[in-house]
Amino acid sequence: VYLQNYVALQRARSNENMQIDLAENIENRDIKIAPLLFIPFVENAFKFSTRDDNRPNHINISLRQRGNSILFTCSNTYEDQDLHSGGIGMSNVKRRLELLYKDRYTLDIQREQSTYTVNLTVNV
Repeated sequence: VYLQNYVALQRARSNENMQIDLAENIENRDIKIAPLLFIPFVENAFKFSTRDDNRPNHINISLRQRGNSILFTCSNTYEDQDLHSGGIGMSNVKRRLELLYKDRYTLDIQREQSTYTVNLTVNV
């Protein structure tokens, strides 16, 4: 619910040139995962997404559950000069993953063709 509310708030703050999609497909709502684990990725998508009115801009978020796996994907358009290192959000979430789900997760982050994509699979 927090993820839905956060995306709704950001959607209200964005202009019509920003396409924001949130897709959820949860088979078993009893499956639990660490609170707010995905939020740093979503926050960064909104923080670093392109604001250029002369090109299509998007943020796509997908959260799916299959069996004992949670599959999270977040992608957004970005400009090269927008991304910089030095923040603690990514290092904190990577540390949390190691502490809570060691050997039970895969995290793949890609930057290509002005799109930043995070794919995270957690086996609970």
